[in-house]
Amino acid sequence: MRKIVFLFALIFASNSMFAETALDVLENCSKAMKSEKRADFKTIKQVIVNKAMGQEFTTTLYRKDGTKFRLEVKSPMGEQVIIKNENDCAIIKPVVQDLPAEQWDQVLSQIKSQDVDIRQYIEEAADFTLELKGVEEFNGKSCKLIEMKPKEAIEDFISMTLCIDALTNWLVGYKIKISEGDIEMLFSDMKKVKGVIYPGVITTKFNGTESSTTTIESFEVNLDLDDNLFNKP
Repeated sequence: MRKIVFLFALIFASNSMFAETALDVLENCSKAMKSEKRADFKTIKQVIVNKAMGQEFTTTLYRKDGTKFRLEVKSPMGEQVIIKNENDCAIIKPVVQDLPAEQWDQVLSQIKSQDVDIRQYIEEAADFTLELKGVEEFNGKSCKLIEMKPKEAIEDFISMTLCIDALTNWLVGYKIKISEGDIEMLFSDMKKVKGVIYPGVITTKFNGTESSTTTIESFEVNLDLDDNLFNKP
């Protein structure tokens, strides 16, 4: 039965792709996942649990107006709190110290990898060469593959392939090529918040071996978050 469903999806997706461009597929994915509704999220609070190398890290992430961030991270090493606003970027616990811009960029990159917002790829499309590669099975689903290669070289980064379910038009994972090897991120336990689709679980593999599992334990939006939450003490 599973093979029949996959074959049907493959035929359906292959036929539809004749008239589609990579950007069309991204736009349809954005619509299917209701990404435009994210503009209504003035504040966000997420509790994220990451398990890697036998250790567990719990992050409570607060975001406000797209410019203010607070991360409260609990790990076997203790607790750390990071804030970012228009003027400051700092660690405020266990001690107060400024956080260099390049380190914040790494933190922000991690946040984005867990925040499945297809709009960012549409907005950044001009900086990449996009190619609709065809249809393949990915994580048990028939998926349209869009390969993104940067027009200007990015250190250690070669390409990223978006895997979009041919039936639902949801983004269900990435395949990323870097100089050190291949990374796969697989999305499962898809959930909704205010109509927006997001993965409840993200499984990461490096060179075919599972390296971490990230679970979005809770996702709340439009809470009343005081600005002081994002400031230095």
